[in-house]
Amino acid sequence: MGNSRNDFIGFNNEEIPDERPKGIGKLLEQFKARRSFVIAGVIVLGSVLFLVYFRPHLVPFLPDNQKGKEYVFSKKEKQLYKIELYSGGIFYAGNTVITDDKITFINDRGLIVTINRHDVKKMNQL
Repeated sequence: MGNSRNDFIGFNNEEIPDERPKGIGKLLEQFKARRSFVIAGVIVLGSVLFLVYFRPHLVPFLPDNQKGKEYVFSKKEKQLYKIELYSGGIFYAGNTVITDDKITFINDRGLIVTINRHDVKKMNQL
């Protein structure tokens, strides 16, 4: 049994009628599917970031010369950016490498985060 109105049974074992407008059920199902897709993506991203940060020797896509290596940036390269995403998130990052389709942030300890440029709403240098 779920939590929808159709799952509740009346006194005479009759289902309580659904009073929602037509089409709402389909929209709710689409929203639930998107929400679980986003949650799954966040879990996968968190797992990858954990491996890259804490267990770099286990990550197959990092070149051997970058596993466990700390990146050293000159003061000229150290810039702080305020990044606003279309999803509503805001974060601050430095040591940024910008290409045509991706933005990569690398911290001083070697953590690498890459996002697509079309996910970024606004990026301001501070």
